[in-house]
Amino acid sequence: MIKDSDVSHFDIVAHDLNGFVEAIELRDKRFCLGLKWHPEIMENDVLMKNLFKEFVKSCNSYHNKK
Repeated sequence: MIKDSDVSHFDIVAHDLNGFVEAIELRDKRFCLGLKWHPEIMENDVLMKNLFKEFVKSCNSYHNKK
């Protein structure tokens, strides 16, 4: 379980109903995101599909630069 004090160098972008951190972003990075996520249940969720597509695109870009 992550608390706000554990991620002081990140921007906290989501909390659950109990106040625990659900999603974080690393400052000054193009694509660094941490979240509690279940991609296996995203079949009808357009926002989750877009998040996954952007992640794959970022990975491909990083790989192609190497």
